[in-house]
Amino acid sequence: MTCFCHQSQEATNSEISAAGAVAVQDGIIPANATDSFADVNLYNLEGDTTWPITMISYIYVDISTAGLGSQAVSYEEKLPLLVALLEYINSDEGQALAADANFGFTGIPTELRDLNQQTIDLIKSSNPGAPEWICLLYTSPSPRDRG
Repeated sequence: MTCFCHQSQEATNSEISAAGAVAVQDGIIPANATDSFADVNLYNLEGDTTWPITMISYIYVDISTAGLGSQAVSYEEKLPLLVALLEYINSDEGQALAADANFGFTGIPTELRDLNQQTIDLIKSSNPGAPEWICLLYTSPSPRDRG
């Protein structure tokens, strides 16, 4: 799952999003979450506003517990919390936080977020009956913000 794009000093947020969108449209980023991302390369993509991407952050999640042995139970118990984290990262709120000037990331384009959601849905469908966790956003000022 693609999380955030790190921008170079020369690129604008719209250029970085354009590069991600082109990468999805041109099949550079696999359309299937179970395919390999080993050959993903976003350098020098075609287009006037699609460069330069200096880094994309990925989260690799193995949806299969085959081969984990006794660790499989622990993984399956923690998987719903992992899904909640992935959903938050992919949400409007998570992408806005990533784009905050304090972090220096650019939110990912809709095309990648749609692909991320397919991955999350695949994880959920591979683990039917798992409890669902949700992220609650705290919107009131904290005591330290009140002065």
